[in-house]
Order: sequence, then C-alpha cells, then structure tokens
Amino acid sequence: MLLRVVLPVAALLLMTVLLPPTASAAPAGLYACAPDYGCTFVPLYSFGDRVPNLKFNATSYHMPALSHGSLNATGLKLQFDLVDSKTNKTFTWVTYNLTISRIDGNGRGKEGKVIIVDYFQSEDGPLTLDIRQGTRPVTITNATQDPFTNAWSPIPNSNDTISITSSELLQEGTYKASAKIVTIDNPRNIFPVNQTRQFDVEWTINNNGIATVPEFSESLLALGAASLLVVFMLARRHLAMYKTTRNS
Repeated sequence: MLLRVVLPVAALLLMTVLLPPTASAAPAGLYACAPDYGCTFVPLYSFGDRVPNLKFNATSYHMPALSHGSLNATGLKLQFDLVDSKTNKTFTWVTYNLTISRIDGNGRGKEGKVIIVDYFQSEDGPLTLDIRQGTRPVTITNATQDPFTNAWSPIPNSNDTISITSSELLQEGTYKASAKIVTIDNPRNIFPVNQTRQFDVEWTINNNGIATVPEFSESLLALGAASLLVVFMLARRHLAMYKTTRNS
C-alpha cells in the first residue's frame, strides 16, 4: 500500500526536475544593482556535471624583522583552491562567502568565536589570505571590492593574495573556515540557495605559532557522502533481513 502512494509521488517529482521549462517561463535569476553601475539581470547558475572539491592548506612562516629575536611564527597563509574532482582543473571567478571562527572551546560553545564573516573573490580561482599580527580584530588590505557582490578581490600582480592583519587569528587554538561557494566561471554566475556548496576546513595553531591541518579537513564532503552510503547499505541489509524473517 505504501509503495502505491510513494512511487507515483516520486515519479511526479522526478518529472518536475527533468522536464524543461515551458516557452513562456521566465529565466530564473535576480537583478543586482550597484552605485554608478546601474542594475543587471543575473541568471542563477549551477555546477552542471562537474564535481567541486575544495583544496585547503594553512602554512605558518617566520619574518625575522617582526619577531624581535623570537623563533615563533609571525605569519599565516590560508590557501583555498576550488577544483573539479573529475578533471582536477581549478574553477575560475570563484566567490567565497567565508566564515572563520575559533572553535577550541574558550567558553563560547561548539561554534566558538566568529572572527571573520565576509566575501572573497579570485578571478584565477586560487585564493590566499596572508595573515599577520595586528592591533585590531580584522583589517583587510591589498584588495579591492567587487561593485555587485561586494567581495574582496586581490589587486593585480599580488599572486591572488589578500593581506589581513588580525589580533585574533594567530593565537594558539583551533580554527574553522566555512566556505560557501557563491559564484564560479564569471563574477555574475550566482548560485541559487539550494545549489550553494559549503566546505568546512580546520587548522590548529600551537604555542609556537605553527599551523597544522588535520588530514580529514579537506575531505569533509567526501566523508559525508561515504556516511550516507553506509547508512543506505545498512538500511538495505536491515530490509533484506526483515523480509527473510517475515517469509520464514
């Protein structure tokens, strides 16, 4: 009885997804406006058959001129590179909605303390945030802002690097970056909300200022997909056992 109800509904939903829109249907999109630029229609975008994967690394470095004789690291580079898992090619015109938090407890709960919430964009695809010690929580330099998305972009000849000074991002602790992908291929190719991909990565800074990245950090999405596969297989096994028991 249950299958008689579920199968027609599933078929209807599948037809709704697969059938092309009618000729009278307006293209999906939105209008983006910016001062001195006017408004432009922005169609909503998708990855198509490409499989995005975020490569991430956190690298500490030492600047003797800033260390005053100390051997502790005085800088940190966070590197993001969105690639197609099928071809290993880097996506271009990537806009990241980044939320960077400190998550090692410190009395603020599981999510920790949010330090950065902002948009960053790279025409070539790879993006590097070069972080150095500062007197304020976050100051962004060596960058310009896109007039429509308001995302920070590296200036020319900067090796896709944006400079940040911070009084909080170089402290000993564990950090997490949640990167939502807003655009690819073109700065106006904006994803609809239900197709936005999010990647979560983590790194730890020790008492000498040295950053390390857990091996699982770059594979959180793959781990999630594997977990779903395990759940599916266990469900199938449970159903088979139930049928065997019922038939006997």
